[in-house]
Amino acid sequence: VEGVGNQQEELDIKFLFIKGTPHAEIIDVIQIWPIRPASGVWYGFGNDQISNNSVFEPRDIPIPAEAAYVKSRAAITGHGSNGEFTARNHFLSVNGSNVQQMTVWKECGDNPVYPQGGTWIFDRAGWCPGMATDVHTEDLTGFLNLGEDNTFDYGVFGSVAGNTDYRVNSQLVIYGPPSFNLDAEVADIINPSMKVEHERKNPSCNRPSIRIRNTGAEKLTSLTINYGVTGGETMTQEWTGDLNYLKSTVVTLEISGMDFWSGSNEFFVEISNPNGAQDEYADNNRMTSKFSPSLVATHKLFFDMKTNNRPQENSLNIYNHRGEVILAEGNFDPNTTYSFEMDFPAGCYTIELKDSDDDGLEFWFNAGDGNGWARLAQDEGGPFNFPIHTFNPDFGGDVYVDVSIPTTVGNQNLQEFQSLKVFPNPAKDLLRFEWNTENRHDAKMSLYNATGKLIHVSKISSNESQAIDISRYEKGIYYLKIESDLGLRTTKFVKS
Repeated sequence: VEGVGNQQEELDIKFLFIKGTPHAEIIDVIQIWPIRPASGVWYGFGNDQISNNSVFEPRDIPIPAEAAYVKSRAAITGHGSNGEFTARNHFLSVNGSNVQQMTVWKECGDNPVYPQGGTWIFDRAGWCPGMATDVHTEDLTGFLNLGEDNTFDYGVFGSVAGNTDYRVNSQLVIYGPPSFNLDAEVADIINPSMKVEHERKNPSCNRPSIRIRNTGAEKLTSLTINYGVTGGETMTQEWTGDLNYLKSTVVTLEISGMDFWSGSNEFFVEISNPNGAQDEYADNNRMTSKFSPSLVATHKLFFDMKTNNRPQENSLNIYNHRGEVILAEGNFDPNTTYSFEMDFPAGCYTIELKDSDDDGLEFWFNAGDGNGWARLAQDEGGPFNFPIHTFNPDFGGDVYVDVSIPTTVGNQNLQEFQSLKVFPNPAKDLLRFEWNTENRHDAKMSLYNATGKLIHVSKISSNESQAIDISRYEKGIYYLKIESDLGLRTTKFVKS
């Protein structure tokens, strides 16, 4: 579809026709408050007009006596100087009682479409540039008088001054009785996936996550989940929970290790045994997703970053394939370059870089924050580490990358995770470093110049901040070595 909206957008729209038996037959879909008048022009109204019911006025709608389940669907977006960037609570009332409260506010810093021009990171009332509008749903069945007219009204809590412009699309979906008493479905695969809406956390080599939904009349309390990569290992995980009809939840699945991903680039998941019994409809029990392989380290791996003027907003976490945090860093100095050597056993690791102000390491509107950068790099024998992945600094609230470390890289006899942080790099007068391990260890630290000459030796302990005065040394490349019962650790830095 081209030329939609104000003719700045070009959209791709796909309609999915799913063959099979629906969870219930739809009796009717009723538009309560249309988003467009007969002229077809997209429009909205201010809070005063909504409050005095000159727009989105109460409406009497007959509900069929045979209705078994009725839900509301409301898409609401705020615009105008006092509507777009202000969070407010909206409501839907049925027969004089408020039955649905909707906080019309959307987090934009996690937008999967990034970076963008303009103020894309600013949170907005129900929408973000490049993202789908939030749709609020509610089960209204228990509040309705079946076979009669029911009065529906929409409004905004509290008084609102200034320019507001709310655009509302509200519907009722009326269903007959559920087709099945005991039925569950796989609603989505979040990772691994190639869907645009899941791009923040893909490509992935870590724990898969899926969404399951109860599509049967009976409350869903347990499931068996089989999953794996087509052509590879199949794993089984039991789920327990509490899902009423048409409710859903996200389930994180465990993996055995990197061998889990051996096979094709297709992930599958299949569910069975709802509540320990036979699923009444098998056609919605299985789903597959194509995926792209994650990064693979072929040499010693580093996470390098330079902070901007507001490093207190940033934090770094690294997770293993069990979801455990093996490295957590914060309290960075401003305008400082850091290098983290990742001496980890073979496996998949998720690197998470967060910004609490949702403006990344660089954003044009907050120019006073300065500019930073971050990357994954490898030591391939040259004077500087070779980047294998560069993070776009205009990333909003958080950015992720998964990287697998195969058995051919590094020391695979490690008994503990280790990380060596060196900063600033380059350093001029004082080099600071931290050797972090799971348990406390003592070690010998040695400093060598580019020709291999030993220039400094001292005793250190892990998990403590260390510093070396390098002001008297010439400019160039140097090597810092740590010898302990965990083996030899070596990293390089530049004296500027």
